[in-house]
Amino acid sequence: MHILITNDDGIRAPGLKSLFHALKKKHLVSVVAPDREKSATSHRLTIHDPLRAFPFDDGDIQGFAVNGTPVDCIKLGISQLLSKKTDWVISGINPGANTGFNVFYSGTVAAAREASSMWIRSMAVSVAMGTAIDYDGVAEYVNDLIERFSKQILPAGTLMNVNFPACPVHESKGVKLVNQAIYHLYETYEERQDPRQANYYWIGDEEVPVVQECLTDFGAIENNYIAISPLSIDTTDRDLLNHMKHWDWTIENNIY
Repeated sequence: MHILITNDDGIRAPGLKSLFHALKKKHLVSVVAPDREKSATSHRLTIHDPLRAFPFDDGDIQGFAVNGTPVDCIKLGISQLLSKKTDWVISGINPGANTGFNVFYSGTVAAAREASSMWIRSMAVSVAMGTAIDYDGVAEYVNDLIERFSKQILPAGTLMNVNFPACPVHESKGVKLVNQAIYHLYETYEERQDPRQANYYWIGDEEVPVVQECLTDFGAIENNYIAISPLSIDTTDRDLLNHMKHWDWTIENNIY
């Protein structure tokens, strides 16, 4: 299979390199990734500046470095840079979990979401922060997941969001198929002063809740499970939509 890989940490990131070397053992792998870190860019597109793609080869990984966002990399890569049909898009390996509400901030998840909007099978891969991240172990596990998922019929417009716990992969408790959490991890902001005594703010750590549940992506990795959640690009609240059909939508003549 032909697999396109990208990330939001830049083409020199160790997680991308581990993924590249693991996947190329079995597949044709193309790399189109940002030329620098583009974390928390969500689904942002570059529309007011020219996009540039430069051939990249540091002796360890080869591909294209793009001066744009992860979503730019997917759109530009598939439409212009790659001549062969893409069977899979893998985005990662991101240092730091993308669970709960964070999936809306994440450039990692957005790149996979963009691919899924093109009806291309896609996976976002992240690992919780720990003393040492097992990039190679995660990459080998992803290789196995691709084989498993490729044997199944996956709905168009769905991406797989995979989060690994903060431990070596072989020490995890196994896989949990879980919902996206609804926890909103509130960030703290540190107030500082510049040399001219004007205040500014620097984002700090998230306030992380302590949970015991293993039913969501957040709870699963907190309890050392590998969390797999299928996410859809269709975010319609169908229950509310059906309920709204019973509301009175008559427009009074004297409203306007």
